[in-house]
Amino acid sequence: MSVSQFVVGAFRLAATRFPELHENWVRISYEVGGLLPNSLLLVSIQRAGELDLVLRCMEDDFPMLSEENHEVSMFGGHYQVMLSELWIGTVYEIVRAFDERKLVKRNDRLSRGNDFEKLNHDLRMLRIPLEKYQIAADNRLSEPLILARETASEGEFDRYSYVKGDSERAHIVPTAISTRGSVAWQVIDIQAARSYWLERRALSERFVSLWVRHDKGLPAQAEIPR
Repeated sequence: MSVSQFVVGAFRLAATRFPELHENWVRISYEVGGLLPNSLLLVSIQRAGELDLVLRCMEDDFPMLSEENHEVSMFGGHYQVMLSELWIGTVYEIVRAFDERKLVKRNDRLSRGNDFEKLNHDLRMLRIPLEKYQIAADNRLSEPLILARETASEGEFDRYSYVKGDSERAHIVPTAISTRGSVAWQVIDIQAARSYWLERRALSERFVSLWVRHDKGLPAQAEIPR
């Protein structure tokens, strides 16, 4: 089989594994995309939904990979992180456009709560270090931030100073796999003076729940290994 056939097969298989969620993503795309006519917002949401389904399959497969094939497990994790970061960037831009174009006020369900604002904030806290290699809103730092990164020696950490305005300042987001097999990142919120974990699958569930409500509610976010 060609690479293209494998890729098409992966996306089609994912859609058959999550038919209800696939339908929900399509419905969301038409409801939201219609608020910004003459744009590709509808297409962007459908693409994010298709990628979400593939990632959910990879997340569900993750526990089995380590038992079956070490090489597949290693590279599977690598590609899962890569695609998860791509998904974060795509959804962030969708939510940012929705916010900046004031489309929230034109959607009654969103305007009645703060779930959208919280999601927008969390995506921003994550997207900036992933794609800009710096801590979000680091211009608010009043003094250098002392951080620690793990060294090659297990259990040992290297402390370094993160200084706003330094052209060489950089931050690598700590990354882990949750108990649900989903990629998770530890973000720093300077304004709130706290650090917390964000799981990709939980972010997806929060995005979908803005438009699709279920009586059972959303499952609790999985534990993030420390």
